Amino acid sequence: MVVIGKGPADRLGRAYVTTGNARDLQPWHGWLFEIDLDAWRRGAAEVRVLVTTPESDCGPEGESGSRTRLCGGGLWAPSGPLLRRVGETDELVLAPGNGQLDLKRGDYANTLMRVPRGLAFDAACDASRCASSAATEPDEACVASCRDLFVPRLLPGQALPRPETGVCDGLSSLFDCWARLDFQGGSTPIEVPLPSGKRPLVYPTKDGHAYLIDGDHFGTLYDRAKLVEVCGTQGDPCTMNWAGMIVTQPALLGGHVAVPTFMPDRTHPAGVFGLVVEDGERPRVRIDWRFPAEGTSAARTRFRRHPSRPLGSTLASGLEVFWVVETAPPGGRGRLVALRARDGALLVDEELAGAGYRFTLPLVHAGAIYVPSCQSDSGPGTLEAFRIQPE
Repeated sequence: MVVIGKGPADRLGRAYVTTGNARDLQPWHGWLFEIDLDAWRRGAAEVRVLVTTPESDCGPEGESGSRTRLCGGGLWAPSGPLLRRVGETDELVLAPGNGQLDLKRGDYANTLMRVPRGLAFDAACDASRCASSAATEPDEACVASCRDLFVPRLLPGQALPRPETGVCDGLSSLFDCWARLDFQGGSTPIEVPLPSGKRPLVYPTKDGHAYLIDGDHFGTLYDRAKLVEVCGTQGDPCTMNWAGMIVTQPALLGGHVAVPTFMPDRTHPAGVFGLVVEDGERPRVRIDWRFPAEGTSAARTRFRRHPSRPLGSTLASGLEVFWVVETAPPGGRGRLVALRARDGALLVDEELAGAGYRFTLPLVHAGAIYVPSCQSDSGPGTLEAFRIQPE
């Protein structure tokens, strides 16, 4: 994924490229490159690199490490990094994936890293609070002190996940459960500016939750809201037990944050959630609407596979709409869905010619919406266009 940041003195700006090797095969590393496009145009190569995986030995080459806590932290989120404007400069928010968390070694798997222009990353944690903290399970006082690093965790009073399959029975750590389920990484947060001036981030995770984080001090966790259950039961196994239930970047429109979820079983509901971030001394996440509606049979039969990312667009009439593609298995036909941003009302539910494709982002241009379809990861692929009619 490539994003472009531009400062006041830049003509072309700087390109930021995140990458990690394919799938979960070892060794699986994460790289962020910063390319000065103005220097490149002048014929001078100026490239900076940040590696999020300091180890060189990450297990047997060619074997999967997706369910271990070893090395990892690859930058494989399909939506790439979040680029934020801060004063006269820009910064990136990275979401390293699977692997080991060890602040003392510089292992930042399963976190959010706030990285400045120039890529000189410093978690900015209080050394005195982290000195006696366990390496792979830093305590609350330590991670809460980190200015530029967010470590997912439970809020006081929240219980460890207990999936109905029993896969995490006997475990006493959130990260150990995530590793056993391959529930790390994959999504990109979004910033939600509030009237108070706060700029929290909404960060959805593969385990079906949405975190609300202080955008100025990443160690401050405001809220952790459950959207969906963990996939699978004893009698209804999860058909994709590596996939999680959320891999996306939310969309913000009209004060609502759209988060598509999915559920590879036949028991639990899933779909698109419309969230509202409530302002205050300690902001909170509230579920305002969901599609399909809670308690309906559609909520337990639709959105069984990774959907597209959500796109927010304002129609010529001023109507604010979220677009999402509900994908189908290879050979099937996906659906293009449009939801009214303010209440989740269904406006469009159109069958595609193809299956759609996970992780992609629809495009609205000149009164039409464009969505890709692929019959498999190796193709063939098609592009479909639909004219947006006045409502």
